[in-house]
Amino acid sequence: MSDIEHLNCSQDDYYIFIADSINIRIPFKKALVIYRNNIFFRIFNFLSNGHPAFYSSTFLFLFFWLKFRKRNFDFLFIGDINFYGLNNYFKYKSAKLRLHNVYLKIFDNLQGFRFDFEYAKMYYEAFVGSNVEKKIIRALRKRDIEMVCITEQEQRYLNTKFDLNIGLLKVNLKNHIKNTLTARAEFCWDKRIVWLGGLSSHKLICMKHFIETIYPDLKNSINGLKFELYGKGTDRFLSTENDICGYGFVQKLDLQKFSNSIFINPDCLGGGVKLKLLTFVQNNVRFLTTELGAEGFSREELGDFAVISDLSNWKNILLNISNC
Repeated sequence: MSDIEHLNCSQDDYYIFIADSINIRIPFKKALVIYRNNIFFRIFNFLSNGHPAFYSSTFLFLFFWLKFRKRNFDFLFIGDINFYGLNNYFKYKSAKLRLHNVYLKIFDNLQGFRFDFEYAKMYYEAFVGSNVEKKIIRALRKRDIEMVCITEQEQRYLNTKFDLNIGLLKVNLKNHIKNTLTARAEFCWDKRIVWLGGLSSHKLICMKHFIETIYPDLKNSINGLKFELYGKGTDRFLSTENDICGYGFVQKLDLQKFSNSIFINPDCLGGGVKLKLLTFVQNNVRFLTTELGAEGFSREELGDFAVISDLSNWKNILLNISNC
């Protein structure tokens, strides 16, 4: 919805959304919602592309062409590279393509991780995505399509690597942060670090890396340390001997019950904006994140309860907190 705020959209414009849930409510009369989990949608996209993560299928293009072939648009906004091919099916005066994740940057950051099945899946997804982005970059030099990034880090990466002049479409995150900051008791860490969110794709790779290479040293250095994970796929990391509790999917989590805990985001791949950090800011809880995990945010937006540092420094940071 933040795209709509940027573009000054109206009820007279057309909107096409890909949604994960049938419960999504789109407040526009000219909105077409395609549900990602629909079995027919999955089959058609998989057969069209050979990879279910990319939704620019021939089936969808044919549908859009039949619906909009007689219309001429002043402006076409494409919110993801997966739909880049749509520009061939619409008549328009100008177009803008927003990169939600820069797969070229993720692909570069993937080098050096331990190889396993999940890594292979992520490597393939990043490989496919980066090739799509390379094709788009080549096409940009020939067509009147503007490309924009959502973080300054990704913008700088692409402009430097490919000698481009890509713009920035940064969300004003302050508009999405409710003013919920209130006076609170002095912080006394309960020796819990907490992960909130589902684990798949690059988030799963980063979490495995953290648990295998960083957490053991933290556990040995900080007496009584416990690690709790909440979200789809987190139950796979349950390890009572290491004080790791993976609770799996939870319907709702009262973050105020974690006022003396530290939430973590051990992102070592980057890509897009991690909106879960907004949840931490809104609920006035402390969190520790990497630089890559904080991309798209300024320190002012994240507030005083955020600590941003490389994974290699996390042990010293947590030791200092535990000694307070």
